[in-house]
Amino acid sequence: MSALIETRGAAGSFVGAGGEQGRETARRAAAEYAAVIAALGIETTEAVRIVQAALTRGVPEAG
Repeated sequence: MSALIETRGAAGSFVGAGGEQGRETARRAAAEYAAVIAALGIETTEAVRIVQAALTRGVPEAG
C-alpha cells in the first residue's frame, strides 16, 4: 500500500499516488454505510455519532 503523504527531501511533501485510491475506497465505504443507515431508519446525527465513536474508541456506547 502506498503512503498517503510522501516526503521527497528538499522537494517537499506530496500526496502519494495511493492517496486518491484510498480516498475513493473510503468514499465507497461511506456510501455503503449511508445505505445501511437509511435502510435501518437511523437519523444522520446518530449515524455520525456512531462513526465518530468507531474512529476514536472502536465501539460506540449505547445512548
